Amino acid sequence: MPDAELIAVLDAGVGYDAEELADLTERLGSELRDLDIDSVEAAADGEAPEGAKGLELLGIGGLVVRFALRAEVLRSVAHTAAAWLGRQQARSVKLTLDGDTLEVTGISSDEQSALIEVWVARHARDG
Repeated sequence: MPDAELIAVLDAGVGYDAEELADLTERLGSELRDLDIDSVEAAADGEAPEGAKGLELLGIGGLVVRFALRAEVLRSVAHTAAAWLGRQQARSVKLTLDGDTLEVTGISSDEQSALIEVWVARHARDG
């Protein structure tokens, strides 16, 4: 049963139309679905549901990822987003959990890994 809801928002940068952004978002979602998670869904357009944490207006480029909040699962989501981003021309993926956002970018893998570990440690219950 999922106890975490993470929002992933893709920033493709300039030059992408809505269809291209939707395609990139679906490809990221497809890779995330291969992980040990409960679900990945496209974020809906419009207002965030009442009680949702850290959500603003989402639409194309947004994914909602639900999973059991364990360090290895959260870490795998963040590292999968980083690895996927490294193979794309997109600029960044923002991962938001409980109002805390990690922006995964094209910085060196060592630096990105260190940032991911700090972020995971703030959220995971099992270290």
